This record gives sequence, structure tokens and C-alpha cells, in this order.
Amino acid sequence: MTEQELVSIITEAFPVTPVPPADGLIEHYMGEEAARFLGGRQWCDVIEDLWTVNRDGETLISLSPTAFSYYLPAYLLATLEHQGSEWFVGFLLSALYPPEWMGPAALEKWQRRMNMLNPLQRNAVRQVLEYLVDNPSVDGASEVQDVSQLRMALANYWGFQGSDVNSTEGG
Repeated sequence: MTEQELVSIITEAFPVTPVPPADGLIEHYMGEEAARFLGGRQWCDVIEDLWTVNRDGETLISLSPTAFSYYLPAYLLATLEHQGSEWFVGFLLSALYPPEWMGPAALEKWQRRMNMLNPLQRNAVRQVLEYLVDNPSVDGASEVQDVSQLRMALANYWGFQGSDVNSTEGG
């Protein structure tokens, strides 16, 4: 799959409207800067500036389930557009695959976010993760740890469609 085909899958899966209300964007105080940045803006208008508000990686995981499902495509596309950046893959992984240390309350919040995604959106996420595994030079995914974590996320949650989930080589 080409990157352009993947962009089309993402944009078709995630509608631009309606924009979630600004007063319900975050569930955690760490996202206050994100709420000011995202509030009232369409996801397609924030892609290029996400790095300015997401320096600490808390933005995506601090969003409410509705805001998460709405702004997720911006993060997916930013990951593809900012090839070579080391932090987008890590932030996506922290938001799209629960870490082992996550306790029951945090896991329940994570599951609420995932439940907001419809099958078309879940497919778009899976396609992005598979693309990152197959193209490890994209966005810092060349790190063996990132590729390994991407493969774990695909195998354990996102429904990997490839033939060898446990391979450590990208491709």
C-alpha cells in the first residue's frame, strides 16, 4: 500500500464534522494546552501544528473518548507526514495500545476511547500500524523496540493481517 492510499483510507474513515465542543475535549488536566489548541478546530486543520502542542506526549491520551476519536486522524496523518520524527510513533503507541503497567481505571478509560472507533476507523488505524511496521524508516519506527511494540499492538489488539507478526525485521 502506498502512503497516498493510506491517506485516502484515513480521510474516508474519519469525518471532518461535527467538531466536538471545546468544553468537553479533555479528561485530564495535562491536556489543557491541547484543549486550547484544538478547541473548535477541525482535525484536518491541526495536523501540521500538532508537534507544538504535543511536546510531552500527553495530548492524545488526555482527550475525552469523543475528542480522541475525532482528532486521532490528525495524529495518524502527522505520523505519516513527519517522517523521521522520533516521537509520533511512541505517542501513537501509548494511545493505541495499553501499556502493561496500566491499572484497571486507566485501562477502562483506554477501552472507552477504543470503543468510540467504528470498524472503518479501526481498519484505518490497523492499516497505519501495518504501514509503520512495513516501512520502518517512517517516523522513527526503525528503532527495533518501536517495531516490536507496533507488532505487539497489531497482534494483540488491532488484528494483524500479515503473515509473520513476531518477525523483528521491518517489512
